[in-house]
Amino acid sequence: MRSPNGQRIKAVCRYCGKEVSIHPYRVAEFRYCSRSCSSKGSPKKPITRNTRICEQCEKEFEIVKSRNNTARFCSGSCRSIYTMGKGVTSIFWKGGRKDCKCEHCGISFLGYPGNSNRFCSRACHDVHRQKRVNTTCNFCGKSFELKQSHFDRGSKFCGNECSHAFMRGENSPHWRGGDKEYPKSFNKDFKHMIRARDNYTCAVCKEYGNVVHHINYMKNDTVPENCITLCVGCHAKTNSNRKYWLEYFISIVCGENRI
Repeated sequence: MRSPNGQRIKAVCRYCGKEVSIHPYRVAEFRYCSRSCSSKGSPKKPITRNTRICEQCEKEFEIVKSRNNTARFCSGSCRSIYTMGKGVTSIFWKGGRKDCKCEHCGISFLGYPGNSNRFCSRACHDVHRQKRVNTTCNFCGKSFELKQSHFDRGSKFCGNECSHAFMRGENSPHWRGGDKEYPKSFNKDFKHMIRARDNYTCAVCKEYGNVVHHINYMKNDTVPENCITLCVGCHAKTNSNRKYWLEYFISIVCGENRI
């Protein structure tokens, strides 16, 4: 119960003996003046520990009661050696160090398996990367200079234009055999020309459109007069009731004097 007019009383901390001012309603529960004194002055229960034998080094080690059913090893290194092995017995063993020859200075040295055995030092590695080599562009056949580091990674072109031009069609890493229903004339340049002609506007809803549609539904008849720009939603509608849409698009084309 609070005292009238905010009256406070004196109390003494059980740990440090400091006298503090508290409200009367805290008298029954007051013991310590701070959390620090509470943690130091509160009686701590002794931690019971059990012992186990490490399955790897066979040494005895202590564990807390909560690890009775899980503790098997005295350390992380013993667990790693037991599960993955060490040295020749390791599941990641690749033969250890072997004699290598530096690609830059030609000095013999001991290297580990992998790309780290190409150079004897970081200095040789950096000098080799900055070296320039002469090569030929795989697209235009032009000779040009290239950094050794780019040449080692397989660079084959003198610029982005040649790279992009070469990576079209069957040379593209995303090539999946192509759409055999469409002729070769129905390519990226042709579709871009149709979209630009129609100002990227759907012929049905007059919203933004980027799909090129064959008016007579004949994919081999790829000519500008037989193609029109639609949006994705309107293009899906044209798959049904084709007679209606054929007449509709013909009327649009005739109205614009394309044929």
